[in-house]
Amino acid sequence: MALKNGNPCLITFALWFAGHAQFMKVKKAARNCKKSSAGTLRGILEYAKDSEWGKAHNFADILAAKNDDELFALWQKNVAPQDYEDLRPFVERHKHGEENVLFPGKPKMYATTSGTTKEPKWIPITNEYYDNIYNKMTKLWLYTFLMHRKKSFYGPAVSIVGKSIEGYAPDGTVYGSVSGVTRRDIPDSNRFILHPLKFLRLQTIRHDTIHLCVLPSSRTFISSSLQILQQSLKCRTT
Repeated sequence: MALKNGNPCLITFALWFAGHAQFMKVKKAARNCKKSSAGTLRGILEYAKDSEWGKAHNFADILAAKNDDELFALWQKNVAPQDYEDLRPFVERHKHGEENVLFPGKPKMYATTSGTTKEPKWIPITNEYYDNIYNKMTKLWLYTFLMHRKKSFYGPAVSIVGKSIEGYAPDGTVYGSVSGVTRRDIPDSNRFILHPLKFLRLQTIRHDTIHLCVLPSSRTFISSSLQILQQSLKCRTT
């Protein structure tokens, strides 16, 4: 089939079609932000109401609100503003294998921050988030990209992502880059854009690794790009 063979017109149409649906949902939601926010909040509360965190903060009672104003008021009453350090002990419990702490079940993976100011933050990524939020967000991003660059995927592309698996939590759950997981799980119909690949590794002074997925025909572009990356990241190719 043409789609599997990498027909750029069909690939672009498929990406446009999938992203346009998400774009229209955002436009519709933007017409009544209060109603949309209330709907999103109710979805979060319903999803996590039976977790330890949800029970401790009375999510079920908040859901009993009769209107949006009451919903927001009950939320503010029961859930004080939090920062990551408030949540770290609960994340640590998830990392050591506990389920149903902050949300149902366990995370699919963790995304980690660089920890330049404090101890690195482990951000739990649930299947719910990856499938229903990040996946849709990626489709929307590609759509807005195509709105301004209609032939973006008619030629070689360079994908700069982190490693999909950088290590493991104490319970064996992986941590790594969400962008790397997205690159790993790219549909077969889109792989022609970044295949065959040549992998380059850039080792930064912080020992982080960036993977560059490069089509052979892009080497001239990559040569200049690497020089810029090496200067900005003060790194060396390995």
